[in-house]
Amino acid sequence: MSTLRKEAYTIINKVLTKNLFSDKLLTQMSKRLREAGENADLLYLLVKGVIKMRNNLDYVIGQYTDPGKWNNTALKIKILLYLGFYQLLYVDSVPDHAAVDETVELAKKLFNAKVGDFCNAVMRAYLRKPQIV
Repeated sequence: MSTLRKEAYTIINKVLTKNLFSDKLLTQMSKRLREAGENADLLYLLVKGVIKMRNNLDYVIGQYTDPGKWNNTALKIKILLYLGFYQLLYVDSVPDHAAVDETVELAKKLFNAKVGDFCNAVMRAYLRKPQIV
């Protein structure tokens, strides 16, 4: 599992739950990632993109989940799907299978297999039928 995606998740979670600004968090984390030989550019892309496109991502994901359940899904789980769907929809450099696999692995590591299965099911439903109404 990618350290980068875990860090992106952590930053997005802090921004959305604690109203922190992403810039300072990104600067600190990108320095550590670069020292570890990771691509900090992808970190910026994921964090800024998810924050900017959150409402659109919410709408798209809502097309592939039960609307009542999705509205009541915990934000910490929604953030996983925001990250995964952002990669599917907007990041051409990340293959679809990698976006799904990384999201599922992150879900299992942060939460449990049930959350991983949920993320897998929603993302694969989109890949099977990517039409959005």
